[in-house]
Amino acid sequence: MPETHEVNCAAFCRNLSDSVAKRMGEAGLALTASIGFETFHRPPSDVLHALQLADEAMYSVKERVGENALRLSSERSSSWLASIP
Repeated sequence: MPETHEVNCAAFCRNLSDSVAKRMGEAGLALTASIGFETFHRPPSDVLHALQLADEAMYSVKERVGENALRLSSERSSSWLASIP
């Protein structure tokens, strides 16, 4: 998502997570999504590194908050952008 601010990316990820939970609930499944994401001021030179940062953020949020939460990669920010109620 080029030129997307962290707050807008968090909102997109929150909507995605809500959609997953809703559709899984409609199917009778109790399934949620924890999402880690990273934003860059300049495009990363290495896509694998970018994916690694987002992956680390996802595992970090699962360990610290549990399920159904969002986290920006810790490389630039140590704050939690969103926890989904």
